[in-house]
Amino acid sequence: MTDRNETASEVEGPSAFANIAPTHPDLSRDKRVGPRYRRSRPGLRVSLQVSALGALLVATVVILVNVRGDRLGETGASGSSEVHVPPAEPAAAERVEPFRDIQLERARDEAREVLKEFSGLQTSMQRTYNGGSFDIERLQGILATASDGDVLFAERDFEEALTNYKQATASLRSFLADADQTVESQLLLADRHLNARNEESARNAIDTIEAIRPGLTASEEYMKRLAALPELRRLIREAGRAELREDYGLALSYLVDARSLDPATNGISERITQMWEKIEDRRIRERLSVAYTHLRNRRFDEAERAFETFLQAFPDNKSALSGLQETRQNRTAEELQRLRDEAEAAERSDQPVNALVHYRKALQIDATLQFAKHGLERLSTVGDAIAIADRILEDPHVLSSESELEAARNALTELEVHSKFSAGSRSRAESLGKLIIYHMREFPLVLISDNSTEVILPSVQALGSFARFEATLRPGRYTVIGSRDGYHDVRKEIIVGPNMPPVVIQCDKPI
Repeated sequence: MTDRNETASEVEGPSAFANIAPTHPDLSRDKRVGPRYRRSRPGLRVSLQVSALGALLVATVVILVNVRGDRLGETGASGSSEVHVPPAEPAAAERVEPFRDIQLERARDEAREVLKEFSGLQTSMQRTYNGGSFDIERLQGILATASDGDVLFAERDFEEALTNYKQATASLRSFLADADQTVESQLLLADRHLNARNEESARNAIDTIEAIRPGLTASEEYMKRLAALPELRRLIREAGRAELREDYGLALSYLVDARSLDPATNGISERITQMWEKIEDRRIRERLSVAYTHLRNRRFDEAERAFETFLQAFPDNKSALSGLQETRQNRTAEELQRLRDEAEAAERSDQPVNALVHYRKALQIDATLQFAKHGLERLSTVGDAIAIADRILEDPHVLSSESELEAARNALTELEVHSKFSAGSRSRAESLGKLIIYHMREFPLVLISDNSTEVILPSVQALGSFARFEATLRPGRYTVIGSRDGYHDVRKEIIVGPNMPPVVIQCDKPI
């Protein structure tokens, strides 16, 4: 290394490799051109054989530097690099051990291969990635590392040159991979913003793609979609307005035009399908409206026929199925209401038999109907109440009996419940109520006897013998019985009431 530096100090002026014009040859091309060296003047004397060997080494280095210089020339002024290559050294200084020589040869060959890969990546960058102009600062750092490798290679420091070339190649590969990743992410963004019809954001994403990978097919497609975006927005906006007016045919035409303009518009096919469904739904609803008109007008037979005809064409249509069910339910409800009205009318007219017939028909249609169940229960109990009331009203004197009075009270309760359905029940209840009130009063009773006759009031008690007996009893019919040994019994039926004269009860006919 000391010999090399000493030899380099003898070269006159600047290095002959300082400025190599780039011509971008293929690595496989072996040009034997390069700058010529001038020997330094200050007294360097070497044998003719050493000079010849030095000239051969210089020619080899010049070829490598020309190749690297041509490759670097593709990057333009920003990627240019000056390579300083020292002149050849004396042959004695180049001698190395055989094993070391093999190592150097191997490092040199490997450096050439790595340099070839680097040049291929750089060519790809120039052709596909816009020359790397999207990140000049990072690219210059990569090229500087490669240029340092060129200098080391020219100085025969092949191992260090190999390290630089590997580093530069890995960095350039990472550089291009990052570019691809950026392009991929920007493509996704562009698609997202175009679908959202965000013109400015979509344009920014496409510009970023063009700066890295100009002429990309996907980018060109996005640029076409971007150019169509204003008209696309107008068509979709008009379609929305037409839909709000329920002019689905016009909305459909706008959406079809929008899809023709940009088939990739997000959701456009679904919107078109929705418009067709709304048009079909309107047509269906127009046919159903006839059936529902009959239903609203309570023409249930016509409504049922219309729904059944519609369901023959559209058996799964929920609106028609629901309409048919509603028709049948309403017709049934109307029939039940008619039976109820007629049954209650029969009750009011004191026609319990007719009322029972209608209640039973209603229960045949729906066995859970409460009004019919209550009607039957009411008629079964009020029938007995009517019979009791009519019997008591015909012979009110029976109310002197406690059992009859209790029966009258129970009948009155049933009649009062039924009175809102039947005028006859109401009239009976009023009359029976008055009788009950009257028969709850008490009037004086005077019995005259002979002190020998045993007197009994069966519904009251045994009174014994007396000349005069006074008591107060509720009005009504009573039986007084007199008995005496050796005489015929005496039985009298009396009606207790107001201003009643004394009753004589005595046995005076001997046996």
